[in-house]
Amino acid sequence: MKIEHGLLMTILIIFNSCNQRNTKGETADSTQLGTDTVASKAVNPMETVIEPEPALVIPDSAANALNALVNSKFNSLSQDSSNYYKVEMKDYYDEYEGQDVMQKYTWYFDKEFSVVYIKYSYQNGAMFKPDVTEYIVRNNSIACTIETSFVHDDDKSITVWDIQNGGVKLNWSRSSERVESVEPIAADYSKKNQNVLDVYLNALKSTLADEEETRTDVEVIHISIRKPKHAGLEDYKEVIIPKVVYDKLRQ
Repeated sequence: MKIEHGLLMTILIIFNSCNQRNTKGETADSTQLGTDTVASKAVNPMETVIEPEPALVIPDSAANALNALVNSKFNSLSQDSSNYYKVEMKDYYDEYEGQDVMQKYTWYFDKEFSVVYIKYSYQNGAMFKPDVTEYIVRNNSIACTIETSFVHDDDKSITVWDIQNGGVKLNWSRSSERVESVEPIAADYSKKNQNVLDVYLNALKSTLADEEETRTDVEVIHISIRKPKHAGLEDYKEVIIPKVVYDKLRQ
């Protein structure tokens, strides 16, 4: 059968158009596959592969031993507390809508007026219980700490640290009444704690410098500094300090 020239040209144009659409479809699929291929590309054997560090696992026996060691040191110091001069301070900031903050400090000074123990408590209006940290000080450096922070009112974490043996964080659950997990502490934990000696002692010295008239003819001095604010609010600082320590710090 003879096909006329015009009809033949029409068939060729339609056939060529179909081929072009198929080619475009194949190109789109190839691009998608290429993306997957790039995502799963094999590592060049010449490149350095950095493996993640394995999680530090602390045996329960080691955590219990460290906890017992640190607590025994604090218990020993507490039993000798009568040999030290005790200083207490409260620093209260009052504000609307639970924005109040209470900080409490306790220091033990030895007979040479060196700090051997500090207890610091912090609580704001949003906290059910205060966070408390205790420090044993040796040669003007932190030697031991016990840090207690409450979570969800009753659950708490207890961090114990010793300068020679390191530290751990014990996560205690009220519902089970036991330690449910143990975590390592940050590598810079000891460095973070060292500056509290000067910070806390300077807070005490600045309070003593701000006092008004105070009786100094007694063995123990009571200081109260109150600053009324708007709407009947009041900030205050209170200090109970042996006179011998007061005289030393005021020099």
